[in-house]
Amino acid sequence: MRRRSDRAPREKALVATEEETKSAGRKGEQGPEGFQCSGALERDFPELCARAGITHVPRVTVRPAPSFPADAEPPAGTLEEALARIERKYRSFQPRIQVEREQEEPRSVRAVFLRGWKLEEEMLGVLSQCLTALGALQELHLWNVPLPEPLLPVLAALPTRCSRLRTLSLEGNPLPESAFQLLMGTGSLWRHLSLRCCSIGAAAAERIGRSLSTPGSCNRSLESLVLSFNRIGDRGAQRIAEGLRLNRSLLSLSLASNDIGDAGASALAQVLAPFALSPEEEAQRRRLLLARALGRSRAR
Repeated sequence: MRRRSDRAPREKALVATEEETKSAGRKGEQGPEGFQCSGALERDFPELCARAGITHVPRVTVRPAPSFPADAEPPAGTLEEALARIERKYRSFQPRIQVEREQEEPRSVRAVFLRGWKLEEEMLGVLSQCLTALGALQELHLWNVPLPEPLLPVLAALPTRCSRLRTLSLEGNPLPESAFQLLMGTGSLWRHLSLRCCSIGAAAAERIGRSLSTPGSCNRSLESLVLSFNRIGDRGAQRIAEGLRLNRSLLSLSLASNDIGDAGASALAQVLAPFALSPEEEAQRRRLLLARALGRSRAR
């Protein structure tokens, strides 16, 4: 009787293991495309990672409000308290996703934070599917999260799929040249963009200026742009000033700690005051006015 009673739990455990293996196999066969996200990131993200075959899955945690100043240490005490203090100190280096909520409801996520881990194609696909199900999402922060160039169009197109997502932070990420036109070109929907510590030099600043405006095109959505702690310099500041000439949407621009001297500051100051249009700008302005007048006459 004892042998039979001992055998039954082992047989049940074996059956349960086989069922779990089959279930995981079915998830892998179904893929992430057949899964409907519920809007609760804590449940959707691990499920989609399992379906995509991702083994190392970062944790999803709610971003806590600091209980003491960031530069202060909790009081020392027992060994457990010391270990907890060390764990808190190095917790930010572990791959994870932090969220901020508007309420206690899991579906009220307003901001998502990723720090210090590289996004592969499968992971970005999982994240984009999760993010589009967050109806309250407004901000996306990627700090030191290297992005392969082929995945930039997916990131740039997120606002078209998330109706309230308009703030993007890519701080600490050196970006390829194609990123600036995608993120702040004429078709971009981002309103607030932060590119601090992104190794932006004069050449990249020239592309930023062209993305803000040219005589034939202009960004009409971007309201604030943070470019502090880069290497823009005088020449880069002059190129950005040229991009500001015809831009009418940008309200805030941060260029702190960019080694900008008198020449760059003077170019920026001139574009903030009334200035005369160049011959090319004047010709383009007349073409636009003519096209607008023709459009009105046709509408009548």
